[in-house]
Amino acid sequence: MNPSQSLNTEDPSSKDLGKITSIELQNGPLSSRSCTDLLCLLLFIAFLLTSTAIQLFAWSTGSPQKLLQPYDVDHNGCGLSGTNTQDFPYVYFAAPLSQSAALYTTVCVK
Repeated sequence: MNPSQSLNTEDPSSKDLGKITSIELQNGPLSSRSCTDLLCLLLFIAFLLTSTAIQLFAWSTGSPQKLLQPYDVDHNGCGLSGTNTQDFPYVYFAAPLSQSAALYTTVCVK
């Protein structure tokens, strides 16, 4: 089959698209292009640097293990060294009498 005899699957309205485009875009992209979002790029880089600095400061001066540590009703970390609950690494949630007291009925256990 000759390529000129192939089926025409082109949308008939696509022939009118050439009339819609600007004269300066008919020969391809503009030759004098420039970055339009330089301010946003600088703000994003500043955000990344600031958040990285905050993360490094928090990691070096804080105690990340305390985030996952269970706590009893007196806010003592269960199993943390230097506390009176260092020999009790697990937390037990006692059955509360009401929904509002659910987090206030914990005990560190072995």
